[in-house]
Amino acid sequence: MMARPRASEEINMDRPYLRSIGVGDFIRWRKENTLMLSPKFQRRRVWPPKARSFLIDTIMRGFPIPKLYMRQHLDLRSSKSVHEVVDGQQRLGAVLDFRDDRVRLPEDDSDRAGKTFSELETDADVLNIFARINSYSVPLNAQEKRNARFFGSFKQTVYSLGFQNLEFWKKHRILSDTAMARMKEAELTSELLVAMAAGLQDKKKSLDKFYDKWDDRFPYKEKSIDRFFDVVDLIERDLGESLNDSNFRRPALFYSLFLAVYELRYGDLGDFSLGKKSFSHHDGKRLLAALAHLDDALEAEHPPKHLSQFVAACQRQTDNIAPRRTRHATILSEYREVHR
Repeated sequence: MMARPRASEEINMDRPYLRSIGVGDFIRWRKENTLMLSPKFQRRRVWPPKARSFLIDTIMRGFPIPKLYMRQHLDLRSSKSVHEVVDGQQRLGAVLDFRDDRVRLPEDDSDRAGKTFSELETDADVLNIFARINSYSVPLNAQEKRNARFFGSFKQTVYSLGFQNLEFWKKHRILSDTAMARMKEAELTSELLVAMAAGLQDKKKSLDKFYDKWDDRFPYKEKSIDRFFDVVDLIERDLGESLNDSNFRRPALFYSLFLAVYELRYGDLGDFSLGKKSFSHHDGKRLLAALAHLDDALEAEHPPKHLSQFVAACQRQTDNIAPRRTRHATILSEYREVHR
């Protein structure tokens, strides 16, 4: 456990300090006039009602939200510790306004639709959920920034799928607890859904574009959810524990494995008009044999010449479009070569 700094010590970027803070603390500080939501260095536009509602819904569903940046210092005039929100004013403001019945949950198909805080069944349950709000001194990564920016249909689909498959990510060591704490399961799920709907993409150039495009409505939601679970089930059925020690558990390579299985099952990426095809246990054994061959090439000091491009695509710029195309094509080619 990290020691709590003295009230006279200001928490700054030179001395990072990690602390978990419940919403009750923020409410108490507000009553004591020691919480500053608008310090002089924060001048950001107020979120629209839709964004505030979706943030509360995200928390209610148990999904992670970006961390808050705060600093603490001693007010010499009042001799009180003052808590300044350096980054996260809109998030915390929405939470406190929800607690004061000034924000309603989104109108959706849940039993909480359109309700205020006081209209929910128990305050205690909600406060326990809000205890997930933490204060960290770490920079936001790309997915945490997307989480703060987008609130609509695609994001909700992504976070639901990523969350429902947490055990799969953990069991096969695809993502660590630390990675998932930084929303890496949401990022990976996002990339897979985008590829299913629009084909292979360059991660750095495309992901924000699709979040923006599908924020109001994700037109492939139902099919994407069904097919995502189906492909995960096929990978679990046919690869099982062998995935744990394979190079294909690495997120960049798992991306290629998942989408290769998807194509074998549903046809070309980006075409939802195609129906489901059979993928038998025998097909699963062929896939396992192909991946074992590719694993051997990745571990070899001198890999086979015809797999040299594949090996390079697994080692450098793995999220770029060209390596992704190479890996995708090679997995499918090796699969088709087995027992021809």
